[in-house]
Amino acid sequence: MIALAVWLGSAGCVQAPSGMTPAPGAAPTAPPIQQVETVNEESAAHNPLVQAAIEDLATRLSLPSEQVEVAEARTVAWPDASLGDPQPEMAYAQVPVEGLLIRLRMGRDLYFYHSGGNVPPFLCEQTSALLSKAEQGQKNFL
Repeated sequence: MIALAVWLGSAGCVQAPSGMTPAPGAAPTAPPIQQVETVNEESAAHNPLVQAAIEDLATRLSLPSEQVEVAEARTVAWPDASLGDPQPEMAYAQVPVEGLLIRLRMGRDLYFYHSGGNVPPFLCEQTSALLSKAEQGQKNFL
């Protein structure tokens, strides 16, 4: 399960290999990110972007922010302006964007937040939804 979470988080929304065209109606994808530096636990606790992600998740779940755990926070170079979360029918500048990949844990659930440039952290619902579906499939398998 942890390997699946790591794969989904690092792959995020992975782009099809060059020369391949996604199927019509398929969700857009982005190329893999380049990790720059892992943010240690102490600095993550004081990082205003990480704190903003924690507050957002706590608000979404209607729970105290103290119950949200930082599973990982790392600086990354997103390969384009989609920040690893491309949306249908949108075009993005194809330039690297420095940002953060933040993984938050609430109980057994992981939530992925992306930020970069002047964009504050936002929930990457594509990655979070994929992980949730994969976990449900594994629970059904057991």
